[in-house]
Amino acid sequence: MTNLEIKNLSFQYNDLNLFSDFSFVPSDRFNLLKGHSGCGKTTLLKIIFGQIEISDDQASFIKPDNCYLILQDDALLPWLTGEENIKFISEINDVPSFLNEYQTYLSPFIKKKAYQMSFGQRRLIELYRALLYCPELLLLDEPFNYLDERSREVVSKAISGYLETNIDSAIVMSSHLLEQSEYLSPKTYLFKGAQPYNSLIADEE
Repeated sequence: MTNLEIKNLSFQYNDLNLFSDFSFVPSDRFNLLKGHSGCGKTTLLKIIFGQIEISDDQASFIKPDNCYLILQDDALLPWLTGEENIKFISEINDVPSFLNEYQTYLSPFIKKKAYQMSFGQRRLIELYRALLYCPELLLLDEPFNYLDERSREVVSKAISGYLETNIDSAIVMSSHLLEQSEYLSPKTYLFKGAQPYNSLIADEE
């Protein structure tokens, strides 16, 4: 399993003390972060990825070099088609079998320019290329936003296939829609209590 450890993290954002001597050492390959809006879920994902830089005196980190982060605002290049955006990240020609259904699902709009797509279509393209890239650690911030029920099902099955196929990989994600998926059963960690947080509470239910 991919090693991920965060220990002794202290972090302040816009004068708000979010984390103090915070530790997060997930025990599972598929981990869900849950908490109220503004509690720090997205910030934690950005810190893990390195989009928010943390100095050595702010935390002790162990994480893989090969990480991929998807935020709620997609990073597609608007003047490229969906297919070109996928190839911009990866020139992989052999699509893993767990993505076959997903690839077929994209076919009606994959030739469109990104700016011509709906939010949901753009999100589907970005999630697809992340799974095709097969990072050791995949970080997802509300990945099911903008997706209808059928799209969420296709994505959920692909994520499940990704974890089954890439046995050394791991996912950390935030989502308030995951309960609707019959394909995914993550280990859930809760942001509870008042800030600053020093740990997450494992949900044993």
